[in-house]
Amino acid sequence: MLHAYEMQNGLAIVTSRKGKVELSENGKTPANASLHQVMELSSLKIVTDPNERIFLALSNGTALGIDENTELVIESFKQRPFPRAKESYDYEASNSELVLSLERGCLAVSANYLSPLSKINLRLPKGEVRLHSSSCHVKYDRNGVSLSVAEGNATYHYPDHEKREFILKGEFVRISDQSALRSERTELSDINTSLDAWSKKMLEATNHASRRVVFKVSDGSVAIPEPVLVAKPDALSQPSQRPYQYLD
Repeated sequence: MLHAYEMQNGLAIVTSRKGKVELSENGKTPANASLHQVMELSSLKIVTDPNERIFLALSNGTALGIDENTELVIESFKQRPFPRAKESYDYEASNSELVLSLERGCLAVSANYLSPLSKINLRLPKGEVRLHSSSCHVKYDRNGVSLSVAEGNATYHYPDHEKREFILKGEFVRISDQSALRSERTELSDINTSLDAWSKKMLEATNHASRRVVFKVSDGSVAIPEPVLVAKPDALSQPSQRPYQYLD
């Protein structure tokens, strides 16, 4: 039987996908992601080409939206198991550690109910982002890193690990590679005017992905929760088949 203090590999489920998104692990032959595929994320590399994207719901209540032309490595995803009695829809039932590495492209993260004891670290070619309970969009390209926070807050740590930028709800920050080396931001503005329409849609879709799945623990056990897809609302409104009928 697992003990609550032991960190285990967390799980994720593919809630939606467009195109043949490539997954690879520790040098193994790459495979295409399958819809509703359940998997461990540690050491997994995800690569999307043009017109490809994927959304993942994680067992700590977080969701990831990976846009086209993106290369992301999930270096580690660990979570403390917990009993069914601690399940909750409003906050993370235990605590977890998620370490990501964004080599290029765009990533949306929905982690609105993260435990204060949990950590999400996003490593970049220049610097690192540490996310708290938040919903945010991160882009890394030739212009450097662009970070938009829709909910909560985040912290960007410069490459020297001595200086940092606090990004609050509603803020957009851009830091070029050159500015990162000087430990100063390039641009600070409002998310409503600086974040493009498509990136806003990615954020909305990622928040939706986090609500499409509930993670359940079996009675009497202490474990990493298993994903259960939430039925679409229109499926619940279908007429039921009854084995009888009323006659006048």
